[in-house]
Amino acid sequence: MKNRKDTIKNIAIVFLAILLVLTFFSNTIMNRSLVEVSTQMISGDSITSKVRGSGTATAGDTYAVSINESRKIATINVKTGQEIDQGTVLFTLTETESDELTTAQDTLLSTQRDYELAVLDAGITPDERKAIENGTDVSLTEKQNALLAAKATIDDAQDKVNELTAKKTSLDNATVDTSEETKAYAQAQKDLADAEVDKTNKETAYQNAKDRYDELKAASSGDSSTSGGDMDDSQQDATELEDARNEMQAAYEAFLDATTTYNELNAIATQAQKDLDDAKNSTDNSTASSEVAVKLEAANRALEQATNDYTNLSKKYSSEVSLRTQYESIVKLEDKVAKLKENASGAEITAPISGTIVDIMYTAGQTTAPQETVMTIQPQNKAYTLQFSVTSNQAKRIKVGDNAEIMYNYYGNDVSAKVSGMHRDPNNRDNTIVVCELSGDVNAGDSYTVSIGEQSASYDFVVPTSCIKEDKNGKFILTIEAKSTPLGNRYYARRVDVQVITSDDSRSAVTGTLEGGEYVITTTTKPVEANQMVRLATEE
Repeated sequence: MKNRKDTIKNIAIVFLAILLVLTFFSNTIMNRSLVEVSTQMISGDSITSKVRGSGTATAGDTYAVSINESRKIATINVKTGQEIDQGTVLFTLTETESDELTTAQDTLLSTQRDYELAVLDAGITPDERKAIENGTDVSLTEKQNALLAAKATIDDAQDKVNELTAKKTSLDNATVDTSEETKAYAQAQKDLADAEVDKTNKETAYQNAKDRYDELKAASSGDSSTSGGDMDDSQQDATELEDARNEMQAAYEAFLDATTTYNELNAIATQAQKDLDDAKNSTDNSTASSEVAVKLEAANRALEQATNDYTNLSKKYSSEVSLRTQYESIVKLEDKVAKLKENASGAEITAPISGTIVDIMYTAGQTTAPQETVMTIQPQNKAYTLQFSVTSNQAKRIKVGDNAEIMYNYYGNDVSAKVSGMHRDPNNRDNTIVVCELSGDVNAGDSYTVSIGEQSASYDFVVPTSCIKEDKNGKFILTIEAKSTPLGNRYYARRVDVQVITSDDSRSAVTGTLEGGEYVITTTTKPVEANQMVRLATEE
């Protein structure tokens, strides 16, 4: 039983020993796999911030020497860096006509011909042409007033045309009142129709009465030739015949009366028709319209004449202005040709100012281009400048008037620098161009590095500038946070957002959620992120 307990005890001891060994090696392996970092304690210190920049010395406000025509250079009489006085001969030109002179002469001839053609086309008199050339023609104000008066004449003529056109339209569209004539004509036609019916009826009645009378008359004649007739019957027949004749006579008279009435009413209807036609064809409005039409035609002719007068006057004045412009061009070309002819012979180009020759762009034998710089001169007593671009934060630490220290002066000459100006960088709107004025033994093209610094100041939290990182959320540093465990301390990288107050060549003063005494990560064997476990470089 005792042996069994000893065995169990020994097994437990061995297990614990193995567990300790494995834990030790596991911790060692894990530490070896962590990113190794170096740290530095954050503490207060003083910083003298400096801004450095490099640039090339350039001559400020150089004077460019050029000529106005293309000429061949015969000799160059100066060299780069030579100090010259005003009037020093810089170079001489060959004795040849320039291309500009030939071109100017051709242009002058062409312009003169165009002017002559324009004068003939304008149709002006010799006196008017001389007035234009002498500048004594009608003034612009007088021309404007004349055109305004001509325009007023057009407006008045147009108003007259509009008035007569409206009047004629009104007369042409006017309606003649024929209501009475129409009423009378309708009544006459009605009466005539009634009379015609009455006439026809009475003509029928007369014809019937006549037929009866003829019939009775024929019967009476037959009876009288027959012998032994009854006396009473003969007398009765005679009475009937007489009555029939009287009836026929009465019907005939009635027919005649109806015919007379019909003829009278027919005449009345004819007159009514004529009256109606006359009313409809009344010439009162048409006569008035014709009279207005004659006046309107005259008004249109007046409007056309006024318009033509205005157009011709405007064309005349425009031609005069154009002719004056052409003539002035001729005068200028004549002056240009005269000046170019003066320079056609060999000429010496002298220095307009005293100073130093900075650059020479041509050599003897070359032909210059018009207005192109042949050489540049640094005016006497004009300073050289140097400029460079800095960030907006750096620009805040610089002000005009600050002295700038010349660094790495390889030329060994006596040179000093001072900030003379600052302006926004056109190539980077977030940066600022610093301009330094150089004085002393300076030559154009010399390169210099300058350092501009502030006075020293003390700050609570100073870290190596290389420790400061930046992302979309701003600037930050990574500090070390230690946590105690049964197997020892564990170290984690913690992000602390900061703002940079100022910097020198290697350090920066910052502000943030810092208390002092923290350790900032300075270098790492691999990239480190916030909250990542790391190991210290001094830890084994």
